[in-house]
Amino acid sequence: MSNNTKRIDNLSKFDFQIFDGIQEPLSIYKLIHDQKGDIIDLQVLYINSESELNYIQKRNVINKKISELYDRTIVNHYLKIVKEIISTGKSKRYETYFSHLDQYYLVLSFVYDDLYISLSVDISKQKKHEKHLKESENRYQALFRNNYAAMLLIDPDTGNIVDANPAACSFYGYKKEELLKMKITDLNILTDEQIFKEMQKARAEKKNHFVFKHQLAKGEIRDVDTYSGPITVSGKKLLYSILHDITQQKKAEEALKSERELLRAIVDTIPVMITIYDLHVEHMQVNKAFEEITGWTNEEIQNLNIMEAIYPDQDYRLEAAEFMNSLSGWKDFTMTIKNGSKIASSWANVQIPDGRQVGIGIDIGKRKKLEEKLKQSRDHLEEQVEQRTAELEETYESLKESESKAREQADLLNITHEAIFVRDMDDKISFWNNGAEELYRWSKKEALGKTLQDLLQTKYPEPLNEIKNKALNRGRWDGELIHTKRDGTKINVLSRWSLQKDNLDNPVGFMEVNIDITERKKATKKLKENEEKYRELVENANSIIIRLDKKGSILFFNEFAETFFGFREEEVKEKNIVGTIVPRSESYGRDLQELMNKIIKDPESYSYVENENITKEGKRVWVSWTNKGIFNKKGELQGILSIGTDVTERKKAEEDLKRSETILQEATRLSKVGAYEWDIKKDKFIFSREWRRIHGVEEKYLSSEELMNVSHPEDITKVKKALNDALKDIKQYDIEHRIINQLNGEVRYIHAMGTVLKDGDGNPIKMYGVADDITESKLAEIEREKLIKDLKLSNEELRQFAYITRHDLQEPLRTMGSYAGLLKHRYEGQLDQDADEFIEFMISGASRMKAMIQGLLDYSRIGTLREEFKNFNSHEAVDYAVSSLKSFIKENNAEITYDKLPVIYADENQIVRVFHNLIGNAIKFRKPDENLKIHVSARKNDDDYVFSVSDNSIGMEPEYTDKIFEIFKRLHAVGEYEGAGIGLAIVKRIIDRHGGRVWVKSKLGKGSTFYFTIPINQKNL
Repeated sequence: MSNNTKRIDNLSKFDFQIFDGIQEPLSIYKLIHDQKGDIIDLQVLYINSESELNYIQKRNVINKKISELYDRTIVNHYLKIVKEIISTGKSKRYETYFSHLDQYYLVLSFVYDDLYISLSVDISKQKKHEKHLKESENRYQALFRNNYAAMLLIDPDTGNIVDANPAACSFYGYKKEELLKMKITDLNILTDEQIFKEMQKARAEKKNHFVFKHQLAKGEIRDVDTYSGPITVSGKKLLYSILHDITQQKKAEEALKSERELLRAIVDTIPVMITIYDLHVEHMQVNKAFEEITGWTNEEIQNLNIMEAIYPDQDYRLEAAEFMNSLSGWKDFTMTIKNGSKIASSWANVQIPDGRQVGIGIDIGKRKKLEEKLKQSRDHLEEQVEQRTAELEETYESLKESESKAREQADLLNITHEAIFVRDMDDKISFWNNGAEELYRWSKKEALGKTLQDLLQTKYPEPLNEIKNKALNRGRWDGELIHTKRDGTKINVLSRWSLQKDNLDNPVGFMEVNIDITERKKATKKLKENEEKYRELVENANSIIIRLDKKGSILFFNEFAETFFGFREEEVKEKNIVGTIVPRSESYGRDLQELMNKIIKDPESYSYVENENITKEGKRVWVSWTNKGIFNKKGELQGILSIGTDVTERKKAEEDLKRSETILQEATRLSKVGAYEWDIKKDKFIFSREWRRIHGVEEKYLSSEELMNVSHPEDITKVKKALNDALKDIKQYDIEHRIINQLNGEVRYIHAMGTVLKDGDGNPIKMYGVADDITESKLAEIEREKLIKDLKLSNEELRQFAYITRHDLQEPLRTMGSYAGLLKHRYEGQLDQDADEFIEFMISGASRMKAMIQGLLDYSRIGTLREEFKNFNSHEAVDYAVSSLKSFIKENNAEITYDKLPVIYADENQIVRVFHNLIGNAIKFRKPDENLKIHVSARKNDDDYVFSVSDNSIGMEPEYTDKIFEIFKRLHAVGEYEGAGIGLAIVKRIIDRHGGRVWVKSKLGKGSTFYFTIPINQKNL
């Protein structure tokens, strides 16, 4: 008999069933030789349930030759592979496609003795991922390239700009290659520290919406509305940024806000009553002075008939209403206020452009007395709230101890199913349970009184005396014994001895509990034999094959595993798989220790897993594992057989796909841009979730004709023409049009863009693009126009108010001041002291009100009486200011110095006003016992000049440094220092107009330094 025949006979006895657990297609063939020894055919010895032969042939193929199963072309293909493997001595790896299964496989083939073994790995998923990745990349590139908004990818660790779309290049005025050499700190005007702090917020997803100022290539500063968040690209976390230019919107909003704040400040601050009401005097708004004088709040006035409350007499009320609509001059009225008392007042009226009337009233009664009464009334409104406390008591009862007895009973029940007997110190049996009768076949009657050795012929692993001594010392002994049953059969038992003692604690015998482990020992022996056979085949397999025990320790590691991971088997044997070839956690955070615990606990539920592994050199690799639990006859898990395939490249492809899809989804979600794909040949549009939300379409697919139904009827022709022009290469698809939301019928404005892809013959096959919902920007444009209109209206109201202030409001003040002066001139010293004091109050009050009105007039003119910006030397502006204050400076012996100052681009007259107010302010608040010194200087920053005016005046507490720029805000009592409290408010308003900032640093008694900035490049403001 030949050696080949011997090998074949041995193989025919081989247990191929050990391969049943492999979940990849496996086929094993025997080589058929002719008389010359040439291989002429293959005989099927084994196929598993996943083998392609199960699907090709609908009959039993075991022991059949492949020439009986396939045509000659396929047979020759197999034989060619076998001969190539034998001639090279190496296994062969190749890809193939099974058309009948529509599956791609990576086939691993090798020859072992007279066996040809073919193991196939399904790579269809990887192939489909590669195709999907390519399509996703096309969609992402189309979205990134065609997006209406500027988009940047930024490295948050360095600030480097990693990528920029065409919209970003157009917005910033840089070429793409220039942007990619820049950092975000080159664009954002914040400090580097502030920028990186904001990036960390976006990186940690604590904040994703920002408003920054960015500098363009030409130096222009623009306001940008920014959405930013983390995105993973090739394993590295980056930040995406989607930017919208909101400069014009910010300017319009700030202008309107400034004018409204001015009007509100004037109305709420001026110490006269102001009412705004409609033609029928049904709805009235009042200022704070009206509330303080009458006692009614604005909210209360909306819920009562204020005319009836103020003028209870009907005839008098009609007279007042007629006057309020007459727009005539001033007239006196007696008003009834909330507390029922009456006050004398004088009123004038003016009409504003929206048709409403403005009433201006002056309290000419005893206002101070009324305020005191109101204060006393408010003091009596305070109430006391009482609190009650309750105490809760809980009573707990102790539980009776009864667990020990229950536990003893449970222990007895647990051991009654095993073989249990008791023997004295001479080894005579005194107790023999039912389990012992069943195991050894000796009855209780036969066993009692017998010595243990005579009955069971026990074979001990060590001398019996030594075992007894251990049991006496420890109180127990555990080990394996060999017993002989009644029929002479020898069995292996796991024996557990427990020392028995009497009441005096003297040893009297042993209780022995025995478990039959004979079958387990046989199964272990058979398992070892199978392992030896299994090792012969798996050592040369082109797959990772390992075996684990039930704790996860490695028991077997084949040669391919050694090559793949770089470990020798002896280096990993008996070591836990976690910490050797499986890291404790994946790079992406998954806990692999927890995964292994689940596999070991329930391998059937984790028969197929993919996870990250690690080689000896520390390289991270991905392996697809097929796991098969190894059980004994009792169904107890003994270990796990795992076969692994390297899928690192496939995982990289999946990560690339995931990255592209993440970028695509995040960009479309945050920029509110919907993406679409048009398969032109199939006339099938595919839409992203955001596109469907914008258009109110629930279907994921539409034809071009169905898509037209979503467009506004008046825009369909325009949309069709734009699509046709794009397909004919006349121009790129870039169009703004209206759509009708299919869910709510709302008309929305859309900006759509698209890129056409063509085949090798130049025929259009697909279009990728985006649709940006620009409805809000359109509405914002309308709102901006409304803001401009409101601004003009506000300016007109201010002009009307300035006229009233300049003429009508000052007339009664002049009258009051004149008559008060006459009273003083004629009667000073002739009346009592109180009368002289009251006359002085009237004169000083009229004077202060006149100063306040003039200050308000000056404040309101800043936005209207202004000149064009021009270049001039700020040194000259200081000279003009000092010249205008010459007498004031000389009178107070003030010393003023200043450094060389820069040429700036600004409104010269207004900058002179700034220096005039700041220097005058320093002189006003000088120290009486110290010579005043004032110094003016300037320094240049990157984007602006910072001017400072420092002095050694009385200074102020730091907590007041923000409040002093508010209109009419004073830190000292009226009369202590001259002025209306509006000079610094005018400084702030001028600097705000120039796009700068103003602030002060001061300490009480240590002087003050006022700072303000003027931007270097203002020509675009």
